[in-house]
Amino acid sequence: MPAVLWVGMRLLRERRVYPTVIVGTVGWFFTVGHYIEGLGERPERIMPLGTLALFVVATALSSLVLRPRNE
Repeated sequence: MPAVLWVGMRLLRERRVYPTVIVGTVGWFFTVGHYIEGLGERPERIMPLGTLALFVVATALSSLVLRPRNE
C-alpha cells in the first residue's frame, strides 16, 4: 500500500509528498498489523471502518505539512 501511494503521487507529478508517504506507511503497518491475525483466521471479516477512516484522515492531513504558503 505505501508503495502504491508513492508511485501514484509521483505519476501525478506531485511534489513534497514525503510526509504523506511516511505517515501513510507507518499508519498502514500499524493498522494492518493490529488486525492481521483476525483477518487471517476469518477472511470474510473486514477492518473496522472507524479505524480505516482515521488512517485516511491522518494521511490526508499530513499532506498539509509541506504545502507552499500563498503570501
